[in-house]
Amino acid sequence: MPPEALRPETPSGFSGRSESVDGRLLQERLRLFSGIAFLISAAFYGVGRVLAWLGRENPPTLAGHVALVAILLLMGGTWLYCRSGPRAERTLRAVEVLLMLVLCTLVLVVPTGSIPEPELRGMVMLLSVNLVLYTRAIFIPSSARRTLAVSVVTALPLAIYSLANETVRLSVWKVVWLLAAITIATAGSAVIYGLRREVRHARQLGQYTLEEKLGEGGMGVVYRARHAMLRRPTAVKLLKPERMGEAGLRRFEREVQLTAGLSHPNTVTVFDYGRTPDGVFYYAMEYLEGLGLDQLVAADGPQPPGRVVHIYSVGAVAYFLLTGRHVFEGRTIIEICGHHLHTPPTPPSERLGRPLPAALEAWVLACLEKDPARRPASASEAAARLELCVLAGEWTPDEARAWWVAKGRHLAATRRAETTPSGATLSRPVIERAG
Repeated sequence: MPPEALRPETPSGFSGRSESVDGRLLQERLRLFSGIAFLISAAFYGVGRVLAWLGRENPPTLAGHVALVAILLLMGGTWLYCRSGPRAERTLRAVEVLLMLVLCTLVLVVPTGSIPEPELRGMVMLLSVNLVLYTRAIFIPSSARRTLAVSVVTALPLAIYSLANETVRLSVWKVVWLLAAITIATAGSAVIYGLRREVRHARQLGQYTLEEKLGEGGMGVVYRARHAMLRRPTAVKLLKPERMGEAGLRRFEREVQLTAGLSHPNTVTVFDYGRTPDGVFYYAMEYLEGLGLDQLVAADGPQPPGRVVHIYSVGAVAYFLLTGRHVFEGRTIIEICGHHLHTPPTPPSERLGRPLPAALEAWVLACLEKDPARRPASASEAAARLELCVLAGEWTPDEARAWWVAKGRHLAATRRAETTPSGATLSRPVIERAG
């Protein structure tokens, strides 16, 4: 179920996403705006130099040349400022206003010299200011009131220039065109800002704001979310629309109840369960940021035996962690399933190419026995036999913490959006507690 299909009311006193999220969006859009303005200005600069060299256009005056170079430096500097690190939203708003005002002042100086005809020069100035106003309305997230205020301020230099240097007739028409541009920019900004607010409200699920899709499985879709009042990171799972039948609801409810009944420290905590006004069932649980086992092995290679006997490992999972390879591989699913049914697994030590503790290898192969009667009869028996394999001193809590500091945090940050096919992840606390 996509977030846009959810339309519950936003809780009183909560506006959706936090100011920090709005600040990040503003910074990204301001970076995009300044980058595009830099490219456009560079293109005009290059075309003007070529035409002047060919004798098809007069070169700009020194003031015009300096103004164009200043625009390039201003846009490039703003782009670098916005991509060099997080900035406060208040600072970004001030930068935006200053940028617009200085830019729309400089574009009045650029045509001097290169366009001797006053009326044509004034038209180029008008087109330049209009382009700036329209571009800002498209890229910079802003309410209609703020867009109106910023547009009026940034259009003032051209209005003053026109009144001081052009005929009354031209000045009146220039002001009319500016008012039309301001109106269009304000209306466009209002539409874009309103659509963004609708999407924000559509991502509101009761007390939870959906922020990012983490993955999906056979029953549902999982999103990272945030509680409106507690502001704690949460994972919310929604039942897929095609699973909304009676059998699907029963299975989903049973999944919630079983998950909520788990009390082991390495399992997540269920916070809430319910349905939206549209009838979409969901439950909210603890969000633990970390790595999936496939990501861990891909980044860090086969894991030491002392570590493996600590992550809840059974059978194929232990095999994968020890060797960095799946128990069976094949070109098709049918071929792999055939191996699972009929082919004895290659011992992990042989697959790895170096010795492994005999007791641990025997335990892994016992879990992978074809005959269920030869496997551990229960989870308790498997755990008891695994306890005999514990390799004292080979993977201590200090080593686990050191690994996380050296590698785990970076991997989790760069791979946060990546999930296993089922949408499950191995969380950072699990790595720290269980090794």
